[in-house]
Amino acid sequence: AMSEITQAKFNTAIKLELYTEAEYDKMLEKRMDEIQEQLDKEEAEAEAKKQAAKEAKKNGATDTTTAEESTDESTEIVDETILDEYGLPETFYPDVEDTQLDIFLITDYDMLMKYSEKEVLSPLDESLSSSSKLLKSYIHPTLLAAGKINGSTYAILNNHPVGEYTFMLLNKELMDKYYYDADDFKSFNDAVDFMLEVGNDTNVTPFEGDISPIGIHYFTADGSESIVGNMLPVPFILLFIRKFLHWMKRYPRLGRIAEKLERRASNKSGRVQKSELIGLCLLVAIPLPGTGAWTGALVAALMEMRLKRALPTIFLGVVLAGIVVTLVMALGIEALSFLHG
Repeated sequence: AMSEITQAKFNTAIKLELYTEAEYDKMLEKRMDEIQEQLDKEEAEAEAKKQAAKEAKKNGATDTTTAEESTDESTEIVDETILDEYGLPETFYPDVEDTQLDIFLITDYDMLMKYSEKEVLSPLDESLSSSSKLLKSYIHPTLLAAGKINGSTYAILNNHPVGEYTFMLLNKELMDKYYYDADDFKSFNDAVDFMLEVGNDTNVTPFEGDISPIGIHYFTADGSESIVGNMLPVPFILLFIRKFLHWMKRYPRLGRIAEKLERRASNKSGRVQKSELIGLCLLVAIPLPGTGAWTGALVAALMEMRLKRALPTIFLGVVLAGIVVTLVMALGIEALSFLHG
């Protein structure tokens, strides 16, 4: 039925093969092996023909055309138009080859890298810029970027149906858990309360929402390791940044960068010098561009503030910054809930 639709609308025939989750990886691996075997065979045949041509040239032989081939080439082939029962030209689609595999499901990042390294995936960038460019209007740029390897798109990540649709899928298990009735949901707005309630469930990962780029991994769900990650460079900045800036000034280009960093720190140090520790803590805690733990460490180092005083002050500022951002986000979510309600 699907192929009838695609043939009528897009002049494209589709053969869809469905497997259970338990069968899928095994069947895909088998098909990939068959394709690789066919590619190796074609490569070997091409190499054999190339070697044969070299040998023939070496022995002084020339290409000849047999009488039979000549007869075949002179035979005129007449195109025959076949009409269907309605008198319209009928399109004949080629049979699907045993080793053919045009589009398949990549279930995770490891699978993407595996087949990319085997060089069995074709880049999709040309299609996404021409015949398939409409996909860009349906799929979020972050998802498209996540399928890139070395600058080329080999997979398209997608977390919702592509195109227009008039249905809504609901998780029955979660609806039963939070006592919702599917019959009450007639539109997306009817499901807002349900989604907000489920969003507070730490055991549920939402499909629609922020998609973390591939290659970036978070240590914990509560973000505690983010504070540690933010603080890791701080002791090194406090201890070594002055020596490093001094070394940079030996070279003209690097010296300009060092001077720029020093001017930036000097502009921030004015407010810090007045109340020192409190000023440094506020400089780190205020979540604005040009502030933060690393800027605070640079300012403290250039003010020659001692490590045992600067480090805990900066740490306190990082914690306060996290609290401020969390409160702003929570208030924003509550405001959106109020507007939708």
